[in-house]
Amino acid sequence: MEAAAEPLRSVRHLSRVLLFLSQCYILSGDESTEIPPYMTKCPSNGLCSRLPADCIECATNVSCTYGKPVTFDCTVKPSVTCVDQDLKPQRNFVI
Repeated sequence: MEAAAEPLRSVRHLSRVLLFLSQCYILSGDESTEIPPYMTKCPSNGLCSRLPADCIECATNVSCTYGKPVTFDCTVKPSVTCVDQDLKPQRNFVI
């Protein structure tokens, strides 16, 4: 029984080493693993129209009229994920 457990231990050890190496490889890529400071304020997978201002960038609407409804074209900041009313992922939306 002891002899049968030895190959299993070797496989477990090898899989742990491979997992560690694969994580090191992923973390050594070109992309930054640093989390932007605004991300602590951005709920994940919520409605885009309900995101706080820190999570989006909106184009200035210069054609607005005082007292009338206005719309803004907005884009979520990098790493922010949000959805529309149909729960489809969005990057650009109007508020």
